[in-house]
Amino acid sequence: MNCSNSFRKTKTLRKLGKYHSVLKNDFGISPSKYPQKNIVLCNGGLASGISKEDIVELFSQFGILENVVLIAKKSFAFITFKEISCAIVCFDRINGKCYFPQLSGPMCLLFVEKVPNSSPFDTSLPPGSILYKDFITAKEESAFLETINVSGDEVGINLSHRKVKHFGYEFVYGENSAKKNEGIRDIPSICDGLWNRITNKGWTLPWIPDQLTVNCYEPGQGIPPHVDTHSTFEDNILIISLGADTQMEFKNEHYHSIVHLPRRSLLILSGESRYTWSHGISSRDRDVYFDKDLGYVVVKRGTRTSLTFRRIRQTPCDCKFVDYCDSRVTDSNVLQEESAVELENKYVGETYSNIADHFSLTRYKPWPQVLEFVQDFPVGSLVLDVGCGNGKYFGYRNNIFEVGSELCSSLALICRKRGFETVNNNCLSLPFKDNIFDRVICIAVLHHLCTLKRRQRAINELVRVLRHGGRALVYVWAEKQNEEETPEMKQEYDYQENGSAVGINVKLNSIVTLPVIANNGKNFKRKDILVPWRTNEDCNNVKTFLRYYHIFEEKELIDLCLSVGGKVLNTYYDTGNWCIIFSK
Repeated sequence: MNCSNSFRKTKTLRKLGKYHSVLKNDFGISPSKYPQKNIVLCNGGLASGISKEDIVELFSQFGILENVVLIAKKSFAFITFKEISCAIVCFDRINGKCYFPQLSGPMCLLFVEKVPNSSPFDTSLPPGSILYKDFITAKEESAFLETINVSGDEVGINLSHRKVKHFGYEFVYGENSAKKNEGIRDIPSICDGLWNRITNKGWTLPWIPDQLTVNCYEPGQGIPPHVDTHSTFEDNILIISLGADTQMEFKNEHYHSIVHLPRRSLLILSGESRYTWSHGISSRDRDVYFDKDLGYVVVKRGTRTSLTFRRIRQTPCDCKFVDYCDSRVTDSNVLQEESAVELENKYVGETYSNIADHFSLTRYKPWPQVLEFVQDFPVGSLVLDVGCGNGKYFGYRNNIFEVGSELCSSLALICRKRGFETVNNNCLSLPFKDNIFDRVICIAVLHHLCTLKRRQRAINELVRVLRHGGRALVYVWAEKQNEEETPEMKQEYDYQENGSAVGINVKLNSIVTLPVIANNGKNFKRKDILVPWRTNEDCNNVKTFLRYYHIFEEKELIDLCLSVGGKVLNTYYDTGNWCIIFSK
């Protein structure tokens, strides 16, 4: 018994020593021997799956919280109480207790003299926007909810994140635009009295809305960050909140603001806030608010219905935000070689380096038709996979010789660790002799090259290393997309649309600007785009990276192959890709 207690005590002291060391080395903070207003939870934070909402909900029971700091990729949470007496009570009550199911054991708390500097999100509205609280009465709110019944028989769309209903024109998700030539049911007449009320508030509304989107959010639901397309809608977007409060997040290239939208309020987005800031709502069932009297508090979400009014634009957008405007977006055809290399380095090479681990976790199941091609190789074949990623097409045959080529060093390392021969190089210059491989596959690679000349060079390399009589298979993204794709392809979409700043435009240089568009199963309307990849390391530390894609037209891949002397054997369409099998 004594030996057991001694062992546990030694283990606890060893853990405390580890926490002391990490606090000092990573944060420059030393634990205090005496009670302080500041407490650190040493074994529970973002890296442990504990959110800010979890921390505030537990610790606010013991007193007013002045500050809460969670660090990305760390299992530490720092809490500052307004009164030291509250911190002492909290420490005595919960230290060594098990409260969070995410943790494998009891919580370990320490007093500290200070907490890390935090960068709290701004709570102010972005420029060009205005919020009118209590814009409608409680009686009017009930009338709106009864008239616009999102749960009724005429629900337009039941999205994974919310229920949606459209009036005037249908909103097109993924493009953040509308079907201009396909009018639907009229906006309900109950809305007619809103326009004069807005004018009486002192806001100049230059038009009457002709499009209304109604979103119904249950607790835990949200909408990804987006910018409504410039070329589709006029300036001024009107958002009325019914049924419950929420927090709306605004982002641009430099700032991040979280704004409280009260129930029955009207938010107007105009100018800069409408054209250059993305807006969205995180998918969670609780929100953290800071009250000047109560400190940090957690508020559970209720069911919120939003009314978003817009006006369809009939002419090209003429806003002053040219760098963000899709009416004036240009594609990559005008890129020179130097600019093309720079673009690919940033939006292909760097992006895949940043997302390599997460990307690899989502790439574990081969596409059936590619695997069928691989399994049909003759015994003893020498096979090259150009852009092999984590090697998901390797290892299905033990009677062939497989070699991988991969641009991203992190993915190449993952492939090597799985026991496959892999070289780290660019597909524009393969480090192999001519006429050496019996089979070559190149899946989802060529669409990352941003000029025709570079795509020709890449496919010419495939032809060069392929022996006479050998066969190659190439897949590229197609402009034609099928909304009813396989679950494997749907998985790709999950890391794009959710939480991504869709709808903005990114200026690559003084000439070229590309739109950010999510692949959500809709047909692409632009040939050169940036597609967001959303990492989900934890719900509070989501990061978005952009990948460049050239979207291929139906015959484009065939022409590309023929232009370098390839002999086309077969072409087909597979889950959003144009595919070609060719020989030398």
